[in-house]
Amino acid sequence: MRVAIITGTGEASIKSCNRLVELLKDEADTFIVQEKSLTMKKICHIILKRIKSKGFINALGMIFGYLFGMLQPSKKIDPTYTINYKTTAINKDVCAETKICEFTADYIVTIGCSLLKKTLLNKLNTPIINIHPGINPRYRGAGNVWACFDNDFSTTGVTIHKIDAGIDTGEIISNRFIDFKQARINFVNMNAICMEEGSYLVYDFLCQNKKSIDIDVTKLQSNFRGFPTFFEILKAKNNFQKNKLV
Repeated sequence: MRVAIITGTGEASIKSCNRLVELLKDEADTFIVQEKSLTMKKICHIILKRIKSKGFINALGMIFGYLFGMLQPSKKIDPTYTINYKTTAINKDVCAETKICEFTADYIVTIGCSLLKKTLLNKLNTPIINIHPGINPRYRGAGNVWACFDNDFSTTGVTIHKIDAGIDTGEIISNRFIDFKQARINFVNMNAICMEEGSYLVYDFLCQNKKSIDIDVTKLQSNFRGFPTFFEILKAKNNFQKNKLV
């Protein structure tokens, strides 16, 4: 089996990719493309898009939310895998597209990279699986932070799903409920732990054709929410800490 992995550079992406490559070492040949998670061009694009959709004040709140996240203490995680190609924009890098196509993967796995655009999806023409830190379809987008914001601690965890042209709208393969009351989980590392668990789900599906559903999603309303503002993050963190004490 041949598996191409497109991963970001954030802590959660690296932790998840480390685990997946380790699990696949005796099962598959891998080709890893690393996309730099945030560049100045991407940041400006995100800010302008938010201003147009939700206004300047909300965009300012989002910026402070990003800064708040960056300032949180976290353990540095280094890749234990070999990076075959690095890019700053997976959707615009023709060389990355060519290299992935030439690898002739049976599956592509995305971990914390940019949303793949329809034009790239069509060119890759390969089944693509995404590891999403949240329970779809209720928490599409920014995922678990919104579950914390909603005080919805019965719907936290990770989803692996097929990728289509929408945002986290593809067919759900598996999900896993993760109890945020566990001692090892804090507000900063929750997504890293969830995405690492997602790597096990991907391995089970690719190597054992196994699907597992912890949370019945048939009655969950589909809802997309993007990156939260500073005050929304504070509320989510406060709810998270209160849940630990219950």
